[in-house]
Amino acid sequence: MSVLPPPRPALSLADRVDPRHAALVTVDMQHDFCSPGGAVPKSGLDPEPLRAILPSIGRLHEAARAHGLTLVHIKNAYNAPGNPYLSEAWLDQARRRWNGRYVETPMCVPGSWGAQIVPEAAPREGELVVTKHRFSAFAGTDLDLSLRSRGIQTLVFCGCVTYVCVESTVRDAFFANYHVVVCANAVAGWHPEWHRHSLEIMHQWFGDVVPAAEVMEAWEKTAVAR
Repeated sequence: MSVLPPPRPALSLADRVDPRHAALVTVDMQHDFCSPGGAVPKSGLDPEPLRAILPSIGRLHEAARAHGLTLVHIKNAYNAPGNPYLSEAWLDQARRRWNGRYVETPMCVPGSWGAQIVPEAAPREGELVVTKHRFSAFAGTDLDLSLRSRGIQTLVFCGCVTYVCVESTVRDAFFANYHVVVCANAVAGWHPEWHRHSLEIMHQWFGDVVPAAEVMEAWEKTAVAR
């Protein structure tokens, strides 16, 4: 009769976010979502909840750079006249659920102001930038290859929108066998209840949801321990 080995204790937060094998992933902090005058704010959704997380994201970026983490910046390239990226299935879902608001309005058009990452969260030279065309940053991109080639085992998430692109990417990261940590006060969405439920779901099933300060403290402790 086979005997199962004793269960291993869960890794500590410090072990999971060790800068030697962790990356900070910032999702979709683009003008079309986050800035007055962007495509989504023009449709009637308030950008302030998304702008409110910019100070936390800024602190995470600076700490990650100081401790030598890999920084990954995700951005969308979506619809424009004749754009081949948006399938009929994608557009049909938009028509049914969003009353066409995001179908007729150009959004995250490559080369446009709206597609640019806001200055407060902008990448620096040499940092990894991944362009996606679906909610998950793993769908149809080389993100997984880029991470594995750098020896990355853990992804720390910030950005927007919690319950769409962040959660979609978190799920795919977990399915691809990465450890996942979500910085609770550095992700945001337009609907507070959806945001809260998304954090609860991710924390229960796909990773750890903690304040950004705890992640930065773990990075500092790792640096001191070395």
